Amino acid sequence: MKKTSTIILAAALVASASCSQKPQVSGHLDGLQSDSLKIVVYDAAFESMDRKETIAAVGGDFAFDVDLENAANVIIMDNNSGSKERITIMTIPGEHAVISGTLEENEVN
Repeated sequence: MKKTSTIILAAALVASASCSQKPQVSGHLDGLQSDSLKIVVYDAAFESMDRKETIAAVGGDFAFDVDLENAANVIIMDNNSGSKERITIMTIPGEHAVISGTLEENEVN
């Protein structure tokens, strides 16, 4: 029984580690003109777009997972069609990016 428990624990740890490998982006942006953000995800070389989606940014707070095994470029824009400002960051699997500020002036940690 002890050997089975050890194997199950080891499998759970491996599964947990692989789940934490997806890059996650979160933060707070001031001055948004809408309550949502447009997210566009490209591969690291900007050669192909992985996906485009809209996420909630209620009160400027947002969070999303990139869900890629490799580094990726993420473009974050206000969902207001008239807004031209954007943030572009590169996400690394297993790392968490926290963005604060505005679309024009921001800090990524």
